[in-house]
This record gives sequence, C-alpha cells and structure tokens, in this order.
Amino acid sequence: MKSRRKEFRYGDFKIPVKFKTAYEEGSALLVNISTGGCALINVYPGMNPMEVFLLTIDTEDLENPIEAKAVVLRIKGETLAAQFTRIPPASQKLLRRYFANKLRNQ
Repeated sequence: MKSRRKEFRYGDFKIPVKFKTAYEEGSALLVNISTGGCALINVYPGMNPMEVFLLTIDTEDLENPIEAKAVVLRIKGETLAAQFTRIPPASQKLLRRYFANKLRNQ
C-alpha cells in the first residue's frame, strides 16, 4: 500500500508542547511530526475538528521555538491529528534538524 504522506514523519516522542486557539491556551504531548502536520495526545483543553490553533514547541535543547499554524483534521481516541497550514521556512528547517537529531540519539 502506497503512503499518502509527502513529508518524512518523525515519531515515537512524548514532547510537551503548548498551543493557542482563538479562545484559550493549552498543552499537549507531541507524539509525531512532519513539516506537514503532527499528532498530539493528552490535549488540554480539548479541541474540535477544523479548529485552528498555533502550535509552539519550545524545549530547552532547541535554539529557537518552532511555531506552526495548524488545523485539527481528526480526533481518534486520545490522538489529535493536525495539518499545518502555515509553517515558516526557518521553523521547517529547525524542525527537520531538531527531530532528525533526536531520532539519531535515541
């Protein structure tokens, strides 16, 4: 079966992240990510399909925070799948470098 993914997906993480919707701020755990989107678990407060949010990844081992505007595609069980609608080129580059290094060092 051929994958529909166009970007390499970095996975098997549980990285704390923050997000902002139009109405509130929240937190979640990032479980996988690509330059096209991500999957989150333990999302609090919860979000709904088609909700737009700003995702921020800011860990102590990152040079600068990674930010991306995203939309919720689906929620299955405790996993929220989101597609990035806008991720600046600098954040894309940092994302690729940071998560490739994390995979190498696992």
